[in-house]
Amino acid sequence: MESNFKRNLIVSSAISVLILVISSTASFLSINSLLESNSLVNHTQEIIYNLNDSQRIVLDAQSGVRGYLITNNDTFLNRYLQSNAELEEVVKKLEVLTSDNNTQQIRLRTIKAEHQKFYNYLKEKVFLKRQGLDIGSEDLDQGRVIMDSLRSLYNKMENEELALLKLRTDKSKNYGIYSSILIIFAALIAIVLSVLFFMR
Repeated sequence: MESNFKRNLIVSSAISVLILVISSTASFLSINSLLESNSLVNHTQEIIYNLNDSQRIVLDAQSGVRGYLITNNDTFLNRYLQSNAELEEVVKKLEVLTSDNNTQQIRLRTIKAEHQKFYNYLKEKVFLKRQGLDIGSEDLDQGRVIMDSLRSLYNKMENEELALLKLRTDKSKNYGIYSSILIIFAALIAIVLSVLFFMR
């Protein structure tokens, strides 16, 4: 009788420890997954913030040049002249933030080329104005085409980040659900084993 009691005690304890290890591991992995998901959310938000900042800088430069073309007041050019260095800093941040995504890196290189094209366009308009030459509607259309291209590239980059975020978040949620089910199942088994042990 005492031998059976000891054997049951050992078996019950071993199973309980195993269940505890399994549930603890599931909890640990679930918490890690949630922390990783939170980190990815912050990462995506930082990329989107810098994308929006990049667009703002380009629009500010465009507005400054427009103001100069309309008023012939050099004060409007200050923002345009300062914006190029500021834009380079933001693009460098984006290059670092998207270094693990080859598709985004390719888009970013295209954006850099479009930035250069747009700044060359603005520089040319300022030069023409200073020479007293007329700027036709076709010149303005050229700027609009470049800006439309930039907006499309910005949107593609942002949509890519949001899609990746959703994929990773959904995976984390599923992992959390499976972990919760496993923990509950393990707890129920532990309770059942405890009841059976005491009944015997």
